[in-house]
Amino acid sequence: MVITVVFPVNFVFEIFNVEPLASSNPDLMVRLAILFDPFKDVYSFLKDMRFSNEVAEVVSDIIRVGKMLAAEIKCYLTDIDINNFRAYLQDMTFETDEKAIRKIARRILRELRFANTYEVLQYAASLFDTTRETLTLMQVMDEFEKCREEKDVYKLSDLAVNGNDIKNLGFEGSQIGVVLNFLLSAVIEDNLKNEKDELIKVAQKFPR
Repeated sequence: MVITVVFPVNFVFEIFNVEPLASSNPDLMVRLAILFDPFKDVYSFLKDMRFSNEVAEVVSDIIRVGKMLAAEIKCYLTDIDINNFRAYLQDMTFETDEKAIRKIARRILRELRFANTYEVLQYAASLFDTTRETLTLMQVMDEFEKCREEKDVYKLSDLAVNGNDIKNLGFEGSQIGVVLNFLLSAVIEDNLKNEKDELIKVAQKFPR
């Protein structure tokens, strides 16, 4: 089935004229992401529209990571509601888990490839319906800054071990990346400390 999308002439003219500026204009990139969000394969669509690889990659990344961030926040708030209800039934006080917000920030920072945090935050905000969701998004934004300032662990290069360390344990080829990503996930979720001896010990037990 072939679907033909027709845009007003002046709209197409405007889009093609802003193309040279798009990659250096975060706000424009976010607007493109919101505009082309409904399309299944945004990257291919933008390429068909004669956008550059860079613009297509950034816009696709904004949508992918932005939706992930929105989903993380919605799940987090659902968990908060459930825990608050349980606390109410047991006549207890339940507090917001700040560590959970930090984990969300780490996961999102890990996923970024071409887009930046500003673009992802702006796009994710467009997916929310409530003030509560937006306020939580602002908390995540603060954690983004703290992660950077405190040199938190959210990418492979932040790990206390590297590919050579894993290779020396007898792992080869793609296995090395699998082990490193497993260790990174464990550190992001606070299941492991980012200490070389501890990471090596866990890696040694990893199935081959």
